[in-house]
Amino acid sequence: MPTARARVSSAVMTHPVRRAQAQELCDRLGLGGLAMDPEPDGPPSALRTALVAWSRIADGATHQLFIQDDFPAPDDI
Repeated sequence: MPTARARVSSAVMTHPVRRAQAQELCDRLGLGGLAMDPEPDGPPSALRTALVAWSRIADGATHQLFIQDDFPAPDDI
């Protein structure tokens, strides 16, 4: 029986004011891109940004990894 391969889709969820920080994290970790808050002047809502991230899941992905822009990733990754 063939073994299924995992295909991971990923993004960093962020607010536009933290775009540079999020892009650096995305680049350093090799993640798929940024999911920006579509209503940055609205009341704080991680759900709004999560909906953007979910809408960008790559075709054929078997798993999704979404992290927020303040994820404490070690510098040596």
